[in-house]
Amino acid sequence: MMELSRQSPEFVRCSAAAAITLGFKPGRFWRNAQLHCINLLLTYEDGCAAACAYCGLSRLRGHDRTFIRVPWPTYSLREVLDRLPKCDHAQRVCISMVTHPRAFDDTLTIATTLRRESPILLSALITPTLVDAGGLERLRACGVDKIGIAIDASTPELFERLRGASAGGPHRWAAYWERFTEAVEVFGPRNVGSHFIAGLGETERDLVGAFQTVHDLGGVNQLFSFFPEEGSPMDAAAPPLMDSYRRIQLAAHLIDSGMASADEFTFDAKSGRILSFGMTDAELGRIIAEGEAFRTRGCPGPDGRIACNRPFANSLPGPGLRNYPFPPDQEDLERIRLQLAGKWTEEETRRGRQQRSPKRQITFFAPSVKHYDTDEFKNSGDPVYVAVSVTGRDCDLQCMHCGGCLLRNAYPAETPQALWDLVVRLKDRGLRGLLLTGGCDDDGIVPLAPFCPTLARLKSELGLRTTVHSKLINRETADALCQSRADAVLLDVVGSLDMLQRVYRLADKTLDDIRLGLDLLEERNLPISPHVVLSNLADADGEGDRALALLDRRRLHSLVIVLLMPLPGHSIGPTTDWDLADLQRLFERARAMFPTTPLLLGCARPAGQLQQRIDAAAVEARFDGIAYPSEGTVAHAQRLGRETRFSEFCCSLML
Repeated sequence: MMELSRQSPEFVRCSAAAAITLGFKPGRFWRNAQLHCINLLLTYEDGCAAACAYCGLSRLRGHDRTFIRVPWPTYSLREVLDRLPKCDHAQRVCISMVTHPRAFDDTLTIATTLRRESPILLSALITPTLVDAGGLERLRACGVDKIGIAIDASTPELFERLRGASAGGPHRWAAYWERFTEAVEVFGPRNVGSHFIAGLGETERDLVGAFQTVHDLGGVNQLFSFFPEEGSPMDAAAPPLMDSYRRIQLAAHLIDSGMASADEFTFDAKSGRILSFGMTDAELGRIIAEGEAFRTRGCPGPDGRIACNRPFANSLPGPGLRNYPFPPDQEDLERIRLQLAGKWTEEETRRGRQQRSPKRQITFFAPSVKHYDTDEFKNSGDPVYVAVSVTGRDCDLQCMHCGGCLLRNAYPAETPQALWDLVVRLKDRGLRGLLLTGGCDDDGIVPLAPFCPTLARLKSELGLRTTVHSKLINRETADALCQSRADAVLLDVVGSLDMLQRVYRLADKTLDDIRLGLDLLEERNLPISPHVVLSNLADADGEGDRALALLDRRRLHSLVIVLLMPLPGHSIGPTTDWDLADLQRLFERARAMFPTTPLLLGCARPAGQLQQRIDAAAVEARFDGIAYPSEGTVAHAQRLGRETRFSEFCCSLML
């Protein structure tokens, strides 16, 4: 426990970069980068009262852990003040509040002390929940010349779900924007910056709209790429795709510099992806070549150049660098052009990191769609995550291994209104997420399209996590899913024609139909969570490799592997005599092909001792999660040094 005396205002936490810059810690930065802004964070015994889903400071995560993925050691303000004059390249200090009753008064005290002893420029990253217009005037009187307001989420729906009441937090969207407007009035145009985080679930169009609003109010945009914070509710979520992040950086730069406005951009009608920036290729090429768009965005120093450059705050050093703390060189610019074109991948870079750090976290899932209870883990019995069928118990396909039996355990909701009413009823009993599925038509399609607008409402108004499933995907379904804002789109991927045509009863379909569905989802930037279904059927030899080949180089939200298991009363041939060596080889191949994609072992697989051996193989192959683990699997993972977590969500969500 932190001693009471080691709290603000007498003590502050420094970012790891600031601790190195001030000489508290040994170290140097990649490519000799320099930090020009000393970032200070207020600190209290009881921590931050907020519950932001992506943040290392969230009270739900526990106190005194990392923030923005690195430790923030605590030092006395006196020590910081003594070292500051000796730090020649420090041009600015930024004081960051947390959500705590004392935070505003302590920020005033620290700012007053700094201004009294140093001429260095001062910024304050404020918590609007704690500061009113009069408070802004008091900060300015203390010598603060720039204000930062971390709105972070670019839409009111995301803000509510990730930071507001739905997340158990005190922050409100309207209050943040009200305070932003007041801050511009107090500090003047271009002296107030809003932090936004790309990759929280928004579209590129959402962010561009937020950038334009900030610009029109007289503010500037400061941009981060989401980087998962271990132990936070979003620690398994992936950063935004690199090509998307580069487009977003360009958009922020163009809007802030006045070279373009949001109404000049064109977007994909379904995915919200930026298609054009409203200028010629030559003009855009010149701006890209300057490199300024891809540098860290923050408060400037006395020379007008960015001082708050936060080296490597939202990505690791290396070719995958997201925000450059120095001017990009020609090699960097060439890589940026490839990234913008979608012709660059981080897979090799990340594979090397993963091999150096094999003791990854592993999550064990027990969705409340069925009761689960072992000595190591049991679910609560509450309807935390449920399956809902849009066709009730009806299914035209009647697959050989199922015959529609799986739908018997799903809640029926055969109209959008019935879906809404069901969820409202279950929300009072603890519902936090759902799988929307149903019976397939003769083409292997679940009729999800009419329910997609309701799914979007469930997310925005009730804060639900949502997944959807269809065996195959056609164009109509893919188009509709763009409206759903689903967190994951599940579809079956098989490498066996016998399975597809005989077991699934899709006699006129081929593996090309699976490939088409994947293409449709990828074109629309939808979060794909394929379920690779393995079998022991007639043409099963090499089926796993064929299935993985359909997924190679695709952008996946997660990848789930399941083993075909007939339900009681249904027989489709041998499904119990699995070759464990073949399975283990396939597991290792999947891990090597997708080193950074969450890799999961799903619900369906044999029971008994064989399940224990399969689960152990998945742990040893560095899978990220296992659904309904067999007894002893958790202990096996812990013996191998894996940090274990538990969840009642679907494993495809990794939350």
